[in-house]
Amino acid sequence: MTLNLFWWFMILTKKLSNFDICKLAVKLEKKFNPFTGHQDSYGCGMRDFKRIHFFKNKDPSFNYYNLKMFENFDMFLLYTNITRESNPILKDINVAKTKKQLKVVEDMEKAINKVDFKQMCVLINQGWENKKKTSTKILMNQSL
Repeated sequence: MTLNLFWWFMILTKKLSNFDICKLAVKLEKKFNPFTGHQDSYGCGMRDFKRIHFFKNKDPSFNYYNLKMFENFDMFLLYTNITRESNPILKDINVAKTKKQLKVVEDMEKAINKVDFKQMCVLINQGWENKKKTSTKILMNQSL
């Protein structure tokens, strides 16, 4: 009897750590989309609120943060029924313009460590403004 891919995956994951599953997810996703990054797989697959340090030739490392500042914080995600294909955007990213995000990440880490919620919100907005400048296609929505 042949097991389908889902069952093989279920068997493998019983013996894999969350980190190993993330690593495998990145490897599989890269086969289908060479432009994809690593942050989504590790960001979702590893526990808690964290900063991820990515390196060229070694595994990422993580700094985990205290969640105290979020004790009275509510956030909602709303499904808009709008979808898009990421490949055209990822192909168009101006990598040089992404460097500004590193400063935002440094400042965000300081705000989190100081439990400065107001500054964190300012930095989220600043990060979004920087990200929009990395490609004109980020705000394009071909489904509208």
